[in-house]
Amino acid sequence: MICSDYNFAYTRRRFLRPCLTPTEIRELEALEKLCYSPADRYDFRTLRMFLSLNGIGVLRYYEESLAERPLVAFHLFDCLNAELITLDVHPDFRGRGIGSLLLRLSLKKLKSLGHTRATCEIAVNNTVSLNVHKKLGFRPWRLLRNYYGAGRHAYLMRVNLNTIPD
Repeated sequence: MICSDYNFAYTRRRFLRPCLTPTEIRELEALEKLCYSPADRYDFRTLRMFLSLNGIGVLRYYEESLAERPLVAFHLFDCLNAELITLDVHPDFRGRGIGSLLLRLSLKKLKSLGHTRATCEIAVNNTVSLNVHKKLGFRPWRLLRNYYGAGRHAYLMRVNLNTIPD
């Protein structure tokens, strides 16, 4: 089951009330802990800040076949700037196309909002994420030296949304 939440207000305010409850944000935080090292993951405060941004979108994937319906994956993206923020997939559910599905849905949403291009930053050593994004048309645009700290570089990736099928 996929849940989508968006935080839009026709105002110049950059921050709004978070579009998810504290309990739901804790679910995202728990998945971040499974997916990323302490130096690379977002904590509760940072996730809450992202979810308070005017124009944020979040897609959440829950596994319906399990009794407790755990959060399996989520994708945060900025609908106003067409920037992808983070894509998390539970380690036990990787390789099933869930991340690609969420990524395709977010790109489709950005395209429907009138964007022609989307961007994201991916660590140069994150080959799994780089491959998933490349399959959907993302290409490295620029190398961001020391983006994640000293000696930890990232690619600024771009995709032309006109190449994404409707």
